Formats: sequence, structure tokens, C-alpha cells
Amino acid sequence: PDSKESHLLKLVYESSQRFHYGPPVVDDSFSVRAFRDFLNNLDPGKRFYTQADLAQMENYQLLLDDHFKTGTVEFFDLALRLWQQGIARSETHFKEFIAQPMDFSVAEEYELDNDKRNWPENDADMRDYWRKSIKYEKLNRYVQYLADSTNVRTDDSLRIEVEKEVHDLLTNFFDRNTEARRSDLFAAYINTFIHLYAPHTDSLNPQEQEAFN
Repeated sequence: PDSKESHLLKLVYESSQRFHYGPPVVDDSFSVRAFRDFLNNLDPGKRFYTQADLAQMENYQLLLDDHFKTGTVEFFDLALRLWQQGIARSETHFKEFIAQPMDFSVAEEYELDNDKRNWPENDADMRDYWRKSIKYEKLNRYVQYLADSTNVRTDDSLRIEVEKEVHDLLTNFFDRNTEARRSDLFAAYINTFIHLYAPHTDSLNPQEQEAFN
């Protein structure tokens, strides 16, 4: 592991225990919450990780309290690697379905509330998620244009505009995630722990984070 990351993680733990008023007990319960919160923060839309990925990480659920104390970054490395692999897989699905013409002839259900969805079981389920997600994004914009009384464009023109909007939206989404720096993601990992001390506190303010980078 990167010695600077390990040292910083351990330092944050020691400082938090020493200077925080009424620090929480850093135990297995703390570890489970940190595990859950970090993965939810890294993939809030459940667009990258699959249940198969989570299965690879589940053994760490009760270890993150020890990792926090000792400065171990093993779980962070695994979570980051699987996240990056998930982005690459999902981008492949996006490119497959964004290129297909709009077709709303089949009625389907699509859950918009991420809290009510589980992570997809496997890559086949993730692929189907992206198919439905792109279909929804296109349909939503298309219906909005049709409902606009000032719209005078032809249907072909509307469809071209919708295709471009959704393509640009999701291309930017993947670009942002692909370009995320390890240092920023590690800062998010540290802040996952510190938020369990004080929900509205970050361990690294922007100036400290820039110095760490």
C-alpha cells in the first residue's frame, strides 16, 4: 500500500479518537456502517457494482475498524479496482444501447428510486439495467418535448435532439467517473469514517486535500 495513504488513515483515526468529543466506539458495528456508506457513496446509482462484486468485498465488512486503526488500505484498493472495472463494463453497455434507435413499443417497469433497487446480480443484469435506463432517459425527454406547446419541430428532429442530449449527458457522466483521481477517492474513503464521528464534518478540507494530492 501507499505509505502516505496508510500513514494518513492511521493519523486520522488517532486524531479523531484524541480530539473528538465523545468519539464513537470503533468496532464491528462501526465497520459495517463504514463498509455500507463507502460503497453507497462510490456507487450511489448502483450503476457499476454487481452483487458478484459485493461478494468479493463482503469479507471486509467486519475488518474496516481494524483497517482504520492500523492504516490498512487493502479494502480501499479492492473496492477501487472493482469500481473501475464496473465503470468500464457499464460504459460498454452504454455505448451498445445509446447507438440503437428509439423504440418505445414495449411497456416496461423501471425503478427510479435507487434505495429501492438492489445492485444488479451480475453483468447480464447490469446490461439490462443500462438498456432500461437509456430507454427511460430518451422517453422522458421525448415526452417533455411533445408536451411543449411551443414546439414546432418535426418528429425526426425531436428524436435527433433527444438522442444527442442523452448521449452527451451520459458521455459526460462516464468521463467524470473515469477521470476521478485516486487521491480524491481516498479522501472520500477517509471522510466515510469521519462522518461516523460527525455527519457534517470532513477530515480533509479543500486546502488540506490539495496539499495531500
